[in-house]
Amino acid sequence: MKAKNVIMMILLSLGIVLAVVGGVIFTVSMENNDWDFSTISNVVYTKKTFEFGEEDGLLSLESFEFDITTSDVEIILTDGDKIEVETYQRSKRNGANISVTTENFENGVYKIVERQKAGVVFTVDFGKTPKSTIKIPKNVNYNCKFNIATGNLTIGKDGENYSFGKNLILDSSTGEIKVLANVEVGGNLIVKLTTGKISLANVKANQVKLETTTGDMHFSGDVECANFYAETTTGDIVSEKTIKTNGFYLETTTGETWFKNEVLATDMSVCATTGEVRFDKITLDGQSAEFEVSTGDLILGFSGKKDDYSFEIEQSTGKCNISSYERGNKRVEIETSTGDVTVTFWGETVL
Repeated sequence: MKAKNVIMMILLSLGIVLAVVGGVIFTVSMENNDWDFSTISNVVYTKKTFEFGEEDGLLSLESFEFDITTSDVEIILTDGDKIEVETYQRSKRNGANISVTTENFENGVYKIVERQKAGVVFTVDFGKTPKSTIKIPKNVNYNCKFNIATGNLTIGKDGENYSFGKNLILDSSTGEIKVLANVEVGGNLIVKLTTGKISLANVKANQVKLETTTGDMHFSGDVECANFYAETTTGDIVSEKTIKTNGFYLETTTGETWFKNEVLATDMSVCATTGEVRFDKITLDGQSAEFEVSTGDLILGFSGKKDDYSFEIEQSTGKCNISSYERGNKRVEIETSTGDVTVTFWGETVL
């Protein structure tokens, strides 16, 4: 038993010595390289550029799709006459490809796709990933779809005005989707995000559909559309400006929701599981609004007077400052399990 303990002590001491020696070697090596971690990376980035103009079929283009694995992406609308893409292909220092980026134009669809090479198991990448840049001619009259696996996706800059004639689809797994420019979309604006944040400036579109799994949504500008859909599993939703739509549909699971400015809608449906839901001012152009909250408080402000509305309230546990009543032709249904409900009217000085 003692011999076994001695062996264990020797092995432990040897392990400590090796760890110390390795630490010293690592420190000396990094000090000699000014602590540039890219020096121990085995990933090399090679620039690839693509151009697609009238001679390539731009005038007959129906859709432009960009699908990349690892990179931040910036989208810029220019006065140019062609789509210009600057992106990067990854390889190991020994020259073996980690990913391959290709282009293809078929049946009216122009695609640029980056794909991981089969059999690539282990890479060490401590360097800074270069940013991909996409320049698109103004007055876009085709569908645009951008799919980013890991990285941030940015469209334009503050104060710029961008116009997309058809659908604009933004999809990212991990990162932030930032629409900084004021965007007008002839078709639908569809934004999907797994983990990160969606930020939108002024938006005008046929339909706006936003979906996150674990991430926040923030609206810094006005949103105007025929129908507005927002769905999040875990994350907060904050709107600073006005949302004007026919149909307003919101579904959240866990997180805080606060629409600080006016929401104008013909029809509303709000479903929340856990978290506070707050609308500072709701203007119902139509006849109905439904609110369903399982656990959490519901704070609602309505334009007009109390007599403009009829309320049907079902509550299990919690307090509500009004009861069900029948008066006006604007009908509001509220159903809560656990949590308080507070309703105010902008046209009333006192409830």
